[in-house]
Amino acid sequence: MKQTIVLLICVFIFGCKSDIKQKDIDFADLNLILQTNEKIDSVWIMDIGQQRENLKLPFGDTLKINLKDSINDLYLINFIKNGKIVSSPMSNQIWLKGEKIIIQGRIENQLLIDTVINSDIYYNSKRFRKNYKELFNQKADSNKIDNYILKSIEENYDSPFSLQVADNYIRRNINQKDKLKKLNELIKNQNSLIKNHGFITVHSDLKKKLKIKKINLSEYKLYNKKNQISEITAYENKVILLDFWFVECAPCIRDHKIISQRLDLLNNKNVELIGISIDKSYSKWHQYLENKNYNWRNFREIDTVQMLTKDLGVSDFPTYVLLNKNGEIEKITNSFEQIEKLIILK
Repeated sequence: MKQTIVLLICVFIFGCKSDIKQKDIDFADLNLILQTNEKIDSVWIMDIGQQRENLKLPFGDTLKINLKDSINDLYLINFIKNGKIVSSPMSNQIWLKGEKIIIQGRIENQLLIDTVINSDIYYNSKRFRKNYKELFNQKADSNKIDNYILKSIEENYDSPFSLQVADNYIRRNINQKDKLKKLNELIKNQNSLIKNHGFITVHSDLKKKLKIKKINLSEYKLYNKKNQISEITAYENKVILLDFWFVECAPCIRDHKIISQRLDLLNNKNVELIGISIDKSYSKWHQYLENKNYNWRNFREIDTVQMLTKDLGVSDFPTYVLLNKNGEIEKITNSFEQIEKLIILK
């Protein structure tokens, strides 16, 4: 089998000094050349997000697969053995873009890729993750990291992979509207398939973050401390500080200790503190609040269409949102220290 693989790749790239060219070889849209000692039953291939492809077919060490649409997305290639997926789906995710793509590799509890031909985006994605990690390890300047992200978006503009890159930029600059506007200007002309990607919703998330200026808390249903569905009734003429958190969030727990010592400051400055937890377990959440004797108003978010975390774009924790007396957003940050400084100046 190894000789067959070498010969096939050789013919594809070099023609092996013969007159055979790529167009003469019967390649499909996607070609898998795999080695394994596993007794794999079948292969399940799907695109993640656009839901254009969803194929299950018998396993073979050489598979030629024709797809419904052009290849340009994040794909999941799962291997089924005795009715179960061989490895974690995360390890079988791969960015692909191109025609007559060849993937050569092995299956050893997961897909181990040796070579990908005709899909530069695969190597672009690997290179981005490597360089991005190195910039953090080197403690690079924040602007240098941002500029690298923006450059990577430009280089992969016509692939949904650019959305995954952009998501890193949004997370880094979630509270900096000027930078978010810069990103919006960069990606606003992407095609509709990328804009409406079902898995990485950067365009809609960015639009919400730039659009939202005011929030009406009474429109949202949450669980109160008695585990009853309730709504937040804000006191008149009060500044509202929303604290988004969850029990297993170490930075959240650390900040709660500080907040509990700053309650007098908040009261003196006419600030109402309201905790919004994303915890699913009522007992775990309630027990934590009772054990710590944290008596400020706390709610648990309900998983529904209209959610504060969705509308405010909260994805990192803790997140603090400061609303003025008119419900207008004055500050969104992950730092209670920043909130404290802002409140002191009021």
